[in-house]
Amino acid sequence: MLKLITVNFLVSTLIGIPIGVVCSLAAWWIIFHAVVPKLEFSEHISKVQDERNNGSLTYRIKFRNCGSRDIVDVQLFARVYVKGLNPQSPSTRRVVLIPLRIAHWPTLDVKGGAKLTALLPEKAVALTESWYPQPVREKATNGTLTLEDILAMGVSAELQVAAFAYDAFSGTRKVFVSKYYATADLKEGRFKTDSLDVAPPAP
Repeated sequence: MLKLITVNFLVSTLIGIPIGVVCSLAAWWIIFHAVVPKLEFSEHISKVQDERNNGSLTYRIKFRNCGSRDIVDVQLFARVYVKGLNPQSPSTRRVVLIPLRIAHWPTLDVKGGAKLTALLPEKAVALTESWYPQPVREKATNGTLTLEDILAMGVSAELQVAAFAYDAFSGTRKVFVSKYYATADLKEGRFKTDSLDVAPPAP
C-alpha cells in the first residue's frame, strides 16, 4: 500500500510540475502581451507659424490610446539622435533631449480622443555645449532654435518620441516608441480634429 501511495505521489508530482509551469507561462504571456496598453503616434509632426508670437514656429505631435482599456500615468520623452558631429568618428551618435510643453498625462481614456503636445526645440539648452555647430549653439543660447536646425546637424539626425504607460486594469507597464522623424516628416498645417493626420494649411 505504501509503495502504491508513493508511486501515485510521484506520478502526480511529475504531471503537476509541467502543468504548473505551463499555467505560469500562460499567465505571464497574458499579462505582458495580451493585457497591455496600446498607444499610437502620428505619422507626421505638425508645423504651424504663430503670427501672434513674432512668426515663430510651433511643432506638435499627436498620439492616442488605441487599446480597449484606459491608460494611466503616461510619461512622454522626445529625443534627437545625431550622427557624424565628429568627423573622426562619423558613426558616433549623440542623444539630445527635446523638452515638451506637456510631458505627463494622469489618464488616457479609451474614448477620450487623441492628445497632442508641443515640442520646444528653442528650450533645448544642451545644444549650447561645444559638441554642436556654432550656429546651433548661438540659436540655442538666444532661444531661436528650430527643429529644422536640429535635424540638419551632423551626417544624419532623427527624432523619436517614447511613452511610458500603465494599463489601468492589469498595471502592466509598457514602452511605446514612435517612428524616427526626419526633416521630411515636418508637415505644415494643423492636425485634423478626429485624426492623427495633418490637414494642409488653408490657402
